[in-house]
Amino acid sequence: MTNRAASVLAALAAAVPLGLVSPAASAAPPAASPAGPAIVAGAGALVIAGGALKDENAAVWRRILDLRLPGRPICIVPLASSEPRESAADVAATFARYGRGPAASATLDLTVERAANADDPATAKTILGCGGFYFVGGDQSRIADVLRPRGGSTLAFRAMLDVLARGGVVAGSSAGAAMMSDPMIGGGDSDEALRFGVTDAESGKGVWVRGGMGFLALGVTDQHFLARGRLGRTLAVLERRRDLPFAFGVDENTALVVKADAVEVVGASLVTVVDMRGARRVEGRPGFAGAKLLLLGDGDRFLLQSGTLVPAPDKKPLRAVAGPLPALPKPWAEGALAAFLGEFAARDAASATIPAERFALRLAKTPDSRAFARAGRGRWSEPEGLALGPLALDLEPVPAAPAAK
Repeated sequence: MTNRAASVLAALAAAVPLGLVSPAASAAPPAASPAGPAIVAGAGALVIAGGALKDENAAVWRRILDLRLPGRPICIVPLASSEPRESAADVAATFARYGRGPAASATLDLTVERAANADDPATAKTILGCGGFYFVGGDQSRIADVLRPRGGSTLAFRAMLDVLARGGVVAGSSAGAAMMSDPMIGGGDSDEALRFGVTDAESGKGVWVRGGMGFLALGVTDQHFLARGRLGRTLAVLERRRDLPFAFGVDENTALVVKADAVEVVGASLVTVVDMRGARRVEGRPGFAGAKLLLLGDGDRFLLQSGTLVPAPDKKPLRAVAGPLPALPKPWAEGALAAFLGEFAARDAASATIPAERFALRLAKTPDSRAFARAGRGRWSEPEGLALGPLALDLEPVPAAPAAK
């Protein structure tokens, strides 16, 4: 951002009596704590919903409202949607349902057609009065292209960072979850990702990775995670980007709440955490070994600094039973991986292998592995009733078959 733009934002901050930090401070990387680096680009919180967030999911909507700056509305950002007015109106009605009247939210005049507003001082001033933000679903690239064109900055983006630095909340669903990180996953499926790797072109083969918003300071996010079988594409990103310590895959109608040095799950399904901090790699050889994978359900927390899984208080240790694991011929089919990992948690099998193109995903229980379940039908009630991890995760390259003579 230019010096003139920074001066404009500083003047706007001075005009809004909200106890703001300076724009220069809010734009700086998050400060490291004595225990380690911060994961949120500010003092606030992120609520990352994996898509298909139902209006009836009161726990997620109320958490967003509870985390906003007191007395300020959640400002709806409809940039990702191809029908921004309709999408924003639907979200506003839901916030009004769980808030106290229509003042629970307001809609920002930011759309692809009105992209110039992202550098309008009037828009930035409005943003500085928000208690937090909610990004609707659609195409995450629209968000990044308008607010951070060519990886840069705008007045609107800097004002959002300022609100987050003061303790506000940034929330979003589907595309609004994908855009949280920088780098950002723009598209692609698991089969192609594991076959072709990472591409920096939207039309390329593999998983498309591009610049995102960077509200999440450490790692990469993905959405519709188990419903659409996206673990493979996320691992392909981690295989290429050795600088990323975490990946968070959020399933549908579920949210990951990120604050300070812990994450918590709220909702109807699971969040997959891949912890790469202890992963080992061989120079010049694809893949990695020694990463950790965890599954978190409703009420579970993951302590980032220690890598500890803290299950919800009503979940009890799951006793493993004898028996073979089911076959997994299509690991990326809807819900297939979640069901398989649930069986892996419930059985005494020590390891499992998931075959994929060019790679094999190998999972193993370790002395630190634990499984918990919420009492209900069978071994656990619904997916959110399961907590599992950490499991050792290796991504091993599979030798190419010899060419036919």
